[in-house]
Amino acid sequence: MKKAIKIILFFVTVILTFVLGFTAYFFVVTKDLKFDEGKLTSSTEVCSIYYADGNKIEFCKNDEYARIDDIPLHVRNAVIAIEDKRFYSHNGIDLKSILRAVKNNAVSGKFKEGASTISQQLVKNTFLSGEKTLNRKLKEIKLAMILERKLTKDEILEKYLNTVYFGENSYGIISASNNYFGKKVNDLTVEEGALLAALLKAPTYYNPFKNYEKAKSRRDLVLDEMNKQNMLSAENLKTCKNKEINLNFNRNYDLNNHLVDEVLSEAIEVLKLNKTADLTGYKIYTKLDKSLLFALPNVNDYGVNTDYSIIVTDNSTKQIVAYYSSVGEIKRNPASSAKPWLIYAPAIEENLINEATKILDEKTNFNGYEPENYGDKYYGYVSCKTALSKSLNVPSVKICNALGFDKIKSYAKKMGVEYTNEDLSIALGNLSNGLTLKEIADLYSVFTNEGTYNTSRFITEIQDHKGKTVFKNKGVGKKIFSTETAFIINDILKDCAKIGTAKKLQNLPYSVCAKTGTNGNTNGNKDAYCIAYTTEHTVAVWMGNKDGSLMPNSISGGNFPTAIAKDVFETIYTDYSPKDFAIPNSVVKVSIDKTLYEKDAKIYQNLEGEKNGLDFFFKKGFEPKAYENNETSVFIKTYKITCNKRNIELYCERENGVEYLIFDSYGNQIFDSYKSGDFKYYAKSDGEYQFFLTPYKVINGKIIYGEKIKLPSVLAEGKKEILDTPWWED
Repeated sequence: MKKAIKIILFFVTVILTFVLGFTAYFFVVTKDLKFDEGKLTSSTEVCSIYYADGNKIEFCKNDEYARIDDIPLHVRNAVIAIEDKRFYSHNGIDLKSILRAVKNNAVSGKFKEGASTISQQLVKNTFLSGEKTLNRKLKEIKLAMILERKLTKDEILEKYLNTVYFGENSYGIISASNNYFGKKVNDLTVEEGALLAALLKAPTYYNPFKNYEKAKSRRDLVLDEMNKQNMLSAENLKTCKNKEINLNFNRNYDLNNHLVDEVLSEAIEVLKLNKTADLTGYKIYTKLDKSLLFALPNVNDYGVNTDYSIIVTDNSTKQIVAYYSSVGEIKRNPASSAKPWLIYAPAIEENLINEATKILDEKTNFNGYEPENYGDKYYGYVSCKTALSKSLNVPSVKICNALGFDKIKSYAKKMGVEYTNEDLSIALGNLSNGLTLKEIADLYSVFTNEGTYNTSRFITEIQDHKGKTVFKNKGVGKKIFSTETAFIINDILKDCAKIGTAKKLQNLPYSVCAKTGTNGNTNGNKDAYCIAYTTEHTVAVWMGNKDGSLMPNSISGGNFPTAIAKDVFETIYTDYSPKDFAIPNSVVKVSIDKTLYEKDAKIYQNLEGEKNGLDFFFKKGFEPKAYENNETSVFIKTYKITCNKRNIELYCERENGVEYLIFDSYGNQIFDSYKSGDFKYYAKSDGEYQFFLTPYKVINGKIIYGEKIKLPSVLAEGKKEILDTPWWED
């Protein structure tokens, strides 16, 4: 008995000591706190954002104030229901919520749930930094308790709703009501009030302009909470949930509006924070060029009225130096702007094509899929260089078909591009998940950076409220393509800017690469792109309507977006011209025989003088050989490779005397038809197999070799059968 009493007394002593010690610590930490009620009367910026020149970006412009009686009861109820359901009964601290959060966070093993009351949020947003420390939390508790003594509950709620951040550069309920719905606060409906309340947890994540379904799901959760707390009847709950979110697409956009949101969103991402309020007191540094930012063109100056976005990136630092958007970073169909990095670069990397490879551009039916060129115009046999620079659709689909979905998706995934559809429309940029303009611009970094993919950033550095650097952009890249592939794509896209779809850039006095893209039909266009770049800068332009409605067909990628890109370049390079892309040692420029090329689509070195030559770039080791005479022309007429389980067979139609060698993917010769007839191979294990074929002919004791052919890959174990005649003609 005495032992039990001693144990009880011991634990009581420990608990009392802890309580007394903690209480003393609380008073020491909070003793110098000063409560300045003036800080509660107006909005302040969550954090400080700086231009490259060190000047601060001013983005908080909320001078309007809503009195509590002007805010509908159902809007107030929505906020209370989701943020602080015991708001009217606690003294600034909700012990039940704290215990629940502690339990749930302990179970999950990480910080998933907070327990801050509206009073705590208000003092945190207006008095304190966003650091997550015990001292800051204790100060928050003390200030919340002082706040509760000095102000009534309605006064606290009023000040909270006038200062809290709702996203879209909206500080306070008046700004949010106007930006999201184009309404005055007292006109907000129940479901609209619920949406605004839903945004408070994470304004960027639940932004309905970008993430409609997530926003709607969160809104419905708020409505459910209102129903549970007897603020909304079951009948009205059902009615409100059935309503779509009717957003305001016709608002006037401040220059910094979406720029600030994107910077804040990036800061939350790199610091792994939960919400914008966690950035309180932080300093965010960028490379944004203020003069260029304010000089960016406006589509209205071109006589059109659409939504639009412009991104300018410094290719050496991978930093965004100018940005404007009337819509923010929404995902849309990239259209033909995807062709260079999704189709052509992988095909060049895999040695399936080169600049000079000829493809038959004609109306073609691919098992029910019948792509059309712009204007339903076709050009017959064209080089890959011409096909891409003129953005011809049929050649892109043929290359896609020959390369295979698995190979294309593999390259896309390396660059962070995910899509679920596996059909030939991907060759025209029809990707199920869509891409933001920033993502598209970043994908072109593989060409500006010698095959290395880099994600661009707004932010160079972030410092916390103590001046400690908590993030610094290191710009680590990922090698995707060879230097040779990147250079060859650049050479092709120079033609696009000179004589192709982006020819509005042709008069610029320096080398520019460009690719356009247009997503639409004969009734109008949804998206229009121009991605243009020099050695120093990438300029990405998108035009469209935020609500997905069609623009006139006159607004296409090669028209207004390209004109805007040209004006941006002229603004950047007023005093100098950027250098051209240097030719790598692993690439050679070869003049090919024009007569043979145009007559028979054969690629041989030109030995007949300049007039009979056409210049193309080739990877070193893959350049064409000299043509000797008709007798020594060595080629395979047609071929077909099949795989049945693990049995791989090749059938070739060839002229008398023509034999062929087969090489594996490592370059090892594994077969000679002169010795063994047609190629038959048994795969020892499941997987993808790649072979190369080189035809040859023996004349007067001399071996004459033809052009090496990369055969379509095959999957062993019968998972896939690839049948192929010359794909460039199919």
